[in-house]
Amino acid sequence: MELADGRMAVMTRMPGDVPSFLVEARPGGPWEAWRALPGVGARSQIALLAHRDGSLDAYVRGDDDHLFRNRRKPAGIWGVWQDLGGRLATEPVPLLHPDGRQEVLAVEAPAGIPNDPAPARGVGVILSQPAPGKPFGEWTGLGGELTVTPAAALGPDGALELISRTPLGAACSNRRSPRGVWSGWHTLGDGIAIRSGVTLASRADGCLEVAAWGGDDVARRLVLSADGGVVVDWTVLAPGVVAADGTSTYLASPPALGRGADGLVAWMRSATGQLCRTRTRPGEDWAPWSPGRA
Repeated sequence: MELADGRMAVMTRMPGDVPSFLVEARPGGPWEAWRALPGVGARSQIALLAHRDGSLDAYVRGDDDHLFRNRRKPAGIWGVWQDLGGRLATEPVPLLHPDGRQEVLAVEAPAGIPNDPAPARGVGVILSQPAPGKPFGEWTGLGGELTVTPAAALGPDGALELISRTPLGAACSNRRSPRGVWSGWHTLGDGIAIRSGVTLASRADGCLEVAAWGGDDVARRLVLSADGGVVVDWTVLAPGVVAADGTSTYLASPPALGRGADGLVAWMRSATGQLCRTRTRPGEDWAPWSPGRA
């Protein structure tokens, strides 16, 4: 995570499920010492939101499946963990709106089966601030039968695209319009089975690139228009092959999407343990996977 002053920061859970924070002493410079932030047992990875004023918010699912939040002030001082309630079964997914409002999305833990939504198909839930800096409201259910941590993307018009996975393995979407109306959950594209949640990246043309780990261990992609329509149905992002030396570009992890200097990039761990990369530029197809750090 890049802070407002250009320094990089990371947060993870250490042995004992203690959230711990690491930050650069200066942009591009050495790292400071790890700092533990006790007070909650982390049952998920920690999600961070960086603000323009230099502050930082951390969100984590606590050891009682509640959502917890902590804030680091611009001067570098952390507060205490705040219990925001809920009954989460997945990682929290925080969103930062352009006006500074925050929302957090997750899948709710079904009664009696915490920490695993797959058997009982948890519903999507959202927690919202009514205005920047104001206390959060109440958790709101979004329905659905979801089995993975949702992925979320805000459009330039304020629309929110929320994508998860059904019990049958198909990607599903629920879209909130700029006027606040939810579309309801529906299958995306032709409903191919995916092994994991999806990863999202905004394209230069305003569309949303969606990538997932296919059931055949090949990376799959789908493209959504700015209004949520399917522009490109599920297809191969980059093929899985086994080279003469035995190196495989079949997936052993979900792909990750990001923005490069002139287009999009994707990373994954292959079946033979290599870190593989591919890229695309506007108007071009995705390149083949390149094993090793390219």
